[in-house]
Amino acid sequence: MTIYHTRPLRRLGVVPAVFGIVLASVALVASPAGAVSSWSGKDPYHDYGPGKCAEWTNDNHVVWMDATYVYDGSTWVGTGYLAYSPMCQTNWGEFYYHDHAAWDQHTVVPSAWEAGKTGTDQYSQNLNDFGPVYTLMVDGRSTACAGAQLYELYPSHHWVTWYTFGCE
Repeated sequence: MTIYHTRPLRRLGVVPAVFGIVLASVALVASPAGAVSSWSGKDPYHDYGPGKCAEWTNDNHVVWMDATYVYDGSTWVGTGYLAYSPMCQTNWGEFYYHDHAAWDQHTVVPSAWEAGKTGTDQYSQNLNDFGPVYTLMVDGRSTACAGAQLYELYPSHHWVTWYTFGCE
């Protein structure tokens, strides 16, 4: 009978390493900031329990970056923003109509994306809302951008232009 002493010792070395990886994975899932990519594609106002990514709380101070005024000719339609949540480490695009007349005559279709990464575009799920009209979230650990297409509903029903809200 041959007794191998190295195998059990190797197994003992593997168990703590695997256990450490499992613990690190659990810690990442438990922390919103650690699970950043899991917020991509989620609604900043309605996903993530009581401390939603778009809400101002003691732990989260939403940063409104790069305010962009959107015009149709000389008519001010509203203001677009690239938003960032430090708690969730996510970005999204957000647009506020100037008034109901601008909303009645225009549709603004915002989107947000991770700069330089294809397939990361996120769009608005609430285009018919007066405001805010916002996109789903993108991972904010790298550069994220937001912008919007402006459409004129009345009287001509046509695409007007593209506005970039910013890249941070």
